[in-house]
Amino acid sequence: MRIDETLGAAAHAGSIQRGQAGSQADGSRSAQGQPAGAQFGTQVEVSDQGRAIARARQIAASTHDNRAVRVAELRAQIEAGTYRVDSRALARAILEELSGANA
Repeated sequence: MRIDETLGAAAHAGSIQRGQAGSQADGSRSAQGQPAGAQFGTQVEVSDQGRAIARARQIAASTHDNRAVRVAELRAQIEAGTYRVDSRALARAILEELSGANA
């Protein structure tokens, strides 16, 4: 992530305004030497990795409830003695995991 301080009359899209220099009707400069009405802003740029992490968090948050329901279903089947493992599907999943095909 990169954060740049910017100064200009028009803030960049997506920037966060931190303040505004003194505005004077005659267009003169403020006490800080900036044009009247100039705005101070902070531009934030999020890296690809940051966006990927944010997306993963969204997915995890949305699937949490689904996984809880699935775990409860499986637990009930195990307790009732009706849970059956598909050995072919299990073997296939193990081989895919070991070969890196699932990566």
